[in-house]
This record gives sequence, structure tokens and C-alpha cells, in this order.
Amino acid sequence: MIAFNGRADMMVPYDGGTGMGVTNAVYPPASYSISNWVGFDGCSPNATRQVSADGNVITDTYSGGRGGSEVVLVTINNGKHAWPGAAGPAWQGGDQPATDISANDVMWEFFVRHPKSS
Repeated sequence: MIAFNGRADMMVPYDGGTGMGVTNAVYPPASYSISNWVGFDGCSPNATRQVSADGNVITDTYSGGRGGSEVVLVTINNGKHAWPGAAGPAWQGGDQPATDISANDVMWEFFVRHPKSS
């Protein structure tokens, strides 16, 4: 499982809470979802951390899960509610995407490492 979350996302707050845009929507922190996946997949609770040169992108990889599974959390410190690496906002007035990484490329690398098994 791989997830991309921005710390500056006001729609789905990284640390949990009430987001903007959906009435009465309260979101758990990103860490809650990640810890649930780590437990479900039987991964080590201790992540290997990789930080970009400028410190804006943090990738935590929880490995050692059943069947070689991993859980990866990509945190973009200045990331908002937009697809990382996209050419522009998904809708008029939407947030500008972070340009530090391409979510498409990172996901592709993840799926190449973890092909579907039958």
C-alpha cells in the first residue's frame, strides 16, 4: 500500500480533524491509516525513512510484511490537496500540486516492486 499526503492539505488534514469542503467531515490522521495497514500486512512497525535533499519530501517505508508486502507513506511538507507532479490543479481554483516528486513515477516504481500475484 502506498499513500501520498500533504501536510498543508486543508481538505483532508494530515494530522486529522475537520477538513474544508465536506460538511461535518472529520478525518483521522494519516498515521492512523498507515498504522492500520502496517498491522494488517504484518509489516515491521519501524519504518525506513528517506528524506529529500531539501527536506520537503519524506518517505517512510514499512517492510517485512506477509508475501513481501510494504506500506509506504510519502509525506510532502508543503503538499496541498493536489496530485504531486501534476501539470496543474485538478479543478479551477484547486490547489497547485507539489513539484518535488511525481506521484505517477513513485507509484509505478512501487507497483514494479510489488507485482500482482495470483
